[in-house]
Amino acid sequence: MNNESAIQPTTSSLRARSGEIQTLNAPPGAYPSLSLVVSAAERVGHLVRRAMNFLESDRDAAWRCLQDASLLLVSESQEAGHNAPTIPSGFQPGGLARWQAKRALAYIEANLGSKIEARELAGLVSFSTGHFSRAFKRSLGLPPMTYVVRRRVERAKLMMTSTRGQLTEIALACGFADQSHLNRSFRRVVGISPGLWRRTAVETLYTGVQAAAS
Repeated sequence: MNNESAIQPTTSSLRARSGEIQTLNAPPGAYPSLSLVVSAAERVGHLVRRAMNFLESDRDAAWRCLQDASLLLVSESQEAGHNAPTIPSGFQPGGLARWQAKRALAYIEANLGSKIEARELAGLVSFSTGHFSRAFKRSLGLPPMTYVVRRRVERAKLMMTSTRGQLTEIALACGFADQSHLNRSFRRVVGISPGLWRRTAVETLYTGVQAAAS
C-alpha cells in the first residue's frame, strides 16, 4: 500500500472490528453455538478470500483482512513456539542456567518498547554486568544488547506488515529512540531500509492475493 501514514488499527481494535472477525478469531468455547472450532488455517483462508473479493472494490477493506490474517498467523506461530526466543536446553560452561536465560529473555520480550540496559538484565540473575554479558553471549550467541536490537527489529517487521503505522510511531513502539535509530538498526540487521522492506513485503502480499484470484 502507498499510504503508510494512514491511521491504523491496534491489536485491540482489530479484535473489536466486526462480529464476523471476532467470531473467526475467538478462542475455543467463546461462542458455544459454534458446532465446530474453526482451525487457524480455515480462518486465514477465509480472510484471504475476503481480501481477494475486496481487492478491486475496496482496497482498505482488503488491507484490513490481510492485517487480520497476518496477526492470526503470527499468533498461531508464537503459540506453537516458532517465533519464541530460543532458550538453551542445558547448562553450558560459562553460560547462563536455563532459568536465568528464561528470566532474561522474558524480561526482554516484555520490555522491548522501553529502555533496556545490560545492568538491568544482569540484576535479574544477580550477576555483574560484565559476567552477565559474557554468560549471555555464551548461551545465546550474541551480546545482550545486540540481541535486544534484533528482537526490536523483528517486532518492527511485524508492525510494518500488520499495521499501517508511520515508521516514527513504530520506532517508538519498538524501543528505538526515533526513526533514524530504527533506520540505522534495521539496515545493520536486515541490509535494507525499513521503508523499502515494508513496500516489498506489502507488494508481495498483494501479488500473492492477485495471483490466487486469477
